[in-house]
Parts: sequence; C-alpha cells; structure tokens
Amino acid sequence: NVVNREKIIRGLPELFDQLKKNKNHIVMAFDEFQELAGYEEEKAEAYVRTIMQDCPEITFIFSGSKKSLMKEIFASSNRPFFQSTQMMELHEIEKDTYANEIFSVLSNHNKLYDKDVIYRILEETYCHTGFTQLVLSRVYSESGEKIDNELYEMIWEDILEENRSLSREQEFLLPKLQWKVLIAIAKEEFVKAPLSRGFADKYGLSASSSVARAVKALLDKGLIIECGDLGLRVYNIFILKNLQKLY
Repeated sequence: NVVNREKIIRGLPELFDQLKKNKNHIVMAFDEFQELAGYEEEKAEAYVRTIMQDCPEITFIFSGSKKSLMKEIFASSNRPFFQSTQMMELHEIEKDTYANEIFSVLSNHNKLYDKDVIYRILEETYCHTGFTQLVLSRVYSESGEKIDNELYEMIWEDILEENRSLSREQEFLLPKLQWKVLIAIAKEEFVKAPLSRGFADKYGLSASSSVARAVKALLDKGLIIECGDLGLRVYNIFILKNLQKLY
C-alpha cells in the first residue's frame, strides 16, 4: 500500500548511508525491478537514481521478468535510468548443459532415470527454469525407484489439469482482441512477426496497429514474453499447452 511504499522510499537514504560506511566492496541486486515503475506517486525511479549516484562505490544489478517494462525504465530517454547501465539479456540454459546437471543431481541421490524423459521435460518447458524445476520437483517427489515416461506423462497431465481453469479464465479477463492474439501466439508456440499480414489472416486478427497495441498490453501484463530470435511466446508454459489443447 501507499504507506508501506513511503516507508520503503524514505528508508533508502539511511540504508545507503550505512552501506557507504562499509569498507568492503558491495554488490546490491534488485530483483523484479520493474515493479518500481508502479510507485509513480513518489516518483520513485528518480528518487532511487539520485541516491544511487551518491554511491559510486556500490555496484548495482537490476533484474526483472517483464522485459518490456525493464526496457521502458532503462532505454527510454525520458526516464531517470536512461543510459545509466550496461544491458545484459539472460537466455535459457543450453539443453545439454541443463540435462547433464540434472543427471548429476539425480545420480548423487541414487535415483534411476530415463535420459529421454529428462530431455522431454526440458523440451516441453523450453528450458525455462521456473517451469522446468516445478516439473522435475513433482516427478522426483512422486517417483519410486525410477523416473520413467509413464510417471512423467501422469504428472504432466496433472499439472496441466491444475492450470486448466486459469487458462480458461484468460478469455474473460482479457479484451477480445488480446485474447485472440494470446490464442494465436499459443498455437504458433513462437511468433517472429506478430504484425505480419500472414499472421493476421491466419487467425482472423484486425489491423496491424490494433494487434500491436494488443501485443504490448500482453507483454506489459506478463502473459507473453520475448524470446530473442525465436520471437514471442506465451509466458506460462502450462497455460500455453492448455490453450493449444483447448482452442
């Protein structure tokens, strides 16, 4: 709430004053930094930027899951953090590297496993760590002597079922065009050219300008994400898979 926001903002100078007295090199990381943009009433971005300029001895790392909002904060010329940082994009862990790490952990815990199942999990979750770990955790905790394909398929269907109502709810939570664009992106898995005539014709979408606004809204809501050269993708893997099945 507003009161807590004010306490947080007002407490920052004291925090940084204490940090500056520390003789060790300090690295401070802010996760989900895009949430700061919601503190408009306190002009929090400018306030935090001013404080940080007074602390050159501290290294700051800013991370966030909503790329479009992070870009607005750090790449917009009218924002306080413009050109104040070095940008770095984090990608998914390479599949074989990820698989080998999983094999090592399972072996250390004396767990038998089918390698093909592990690779299948990585493929289905696009090596997106949050979703990959959720599936792996469920598979591991519910496994007996061995992690096999039968177990994986049972748990995968359970997870999709648990997320089915959430997937259906999007139709009633979103404006009609945003819903249609979300469905279209889910069916394609990855979309490189969402404003193309071919994409619009295939899914019965309206003018590219309207689609562009819908895409931006979905990005801002965190329902879709940008995946580098692959293009746009529905963020929640389980919603994505459910939308593919249901519509």
